Amino acid sequence: MQSSNNLPRNVLCLFNSTRKWGGGEQWHLSISDYFVKKNCNVFLFARKNGDLFAKASLISGLPIIPVKIRSLSFLNIFKVLRLAILFKKLRVYTIVLNLPSDAKAGGLAAKLAGVKHIIYRRGSAIPIKNSLINRLLFRYIITGVIANSQETKRTILLKNKNLIKEHKITVIYNGINITETKINLTNSVNNCFIIGNAGRLEKQKAQKHLIDLAVILQNRNLNFEIRIAGQGTLKSMLEAYALEKNVQSVVKFTGFTNDMPQFLSELDIFVLTSEWEGFGYVIAEAGASSLPVLAFNVSSNPELIIDNQTGFLISPFDLNALADKIDYLYNNPSEVVRMGENARNFVLSNFNQPQIFNQLSSYFSALE
Repeated sequence: MQSSNNLPRNVLCLFNSTRKWGGGEQWHLSISDYFVKKNCNVFLFARKNGDLFAKASLISGLPIIPVKIRSLSFLNIFKVLRLAILFKKLRVYTIVLNLPSDAKAGGLAAKLAGVKHIIYRRGSAIPIKNSLINRLLFRYIITGVIANSQETKRTILLKNKNLIKEHKITVIYNGINITETKINLTNSVNNCFIIGNAGRLEKQKAQKHLIDLAVILQNRNLNFEIRIAGQGTLKSMLEAYALEKNVQSVVKFTGFTNDMPQFLSELDIFVLTSEWEGFGYVIAEAGASSLPVLAFNVSSNPELIIDNQTGFLISPFDLNALADKIDYLYNNPSEVVRMGENARNFVLSNFNQPQIFNQLSSYFSALE
């Protein structure tokens, strides 16, 4: 049954035990904030020493419960039972679980507590392992899946067509807070051409490609700078590689930023080098800031970039082709402006936060 204002009335529990920050954590934070402001009954379970817990603590009126889940926590019957008792005490009606480990331990606890709807939010566009535990999990515990892109949905079904019925998978994109963005106004080749990238400094994000790209662009005598925002385990390696390739003067590692709109507003274009993305949150953020985005034609990137209109989709890992497109934009500032305007309009039409929140509200209220 749906409420008159299309909001969930029963208790909604959001469960994310990740320590680090990423798109999934941004998703949990934003919808927690939204539902609290709508006076819905929502609880957030998060790791106490994690980034999500710290940021969520700033949301007035949001009950946050510390939780620590490991890959084998579902085998710890005492932890599972403690969670089940807590879910029952809170009268949780719907729970949304983030990590695979959350889905196993939190899902089992929710099942024991009689939680009506046990939802797994899938944010990774990589196939789910066809293991016995996953088959049991999706057959007997998980009642529905929220996928953050059509590509993520496809990979869920890719090797496991019988894992879960397709109609139980709902695609809801991540939402971008357009009001927080700053429109890019730097599109000019008279000064240094600023190329940006943001993301965890990890293998998936493949920022090493940006260093090799810098070598190519230097050989073409472009006046440019590449700024990479983020932190991670590969920082030292990437810095050493930039030094080895003698591009340390044009490749700047700016660290983690708490002000992404400001970072994006100082760029001319955005380049994403990820090997895969469930939903390229930063692509939408860059587009909202009127930046053309260049990325490899992999996973969900074609859902966020219209080739030749809002940016360019590049043949996977072809750095010379990527350099060609950057060279083109460098020498055609009017194209930077045109694509940037198209990108912002595309985000407004497809990923604007109020629109996405309405979809989530309808999804949860329809479960009641």
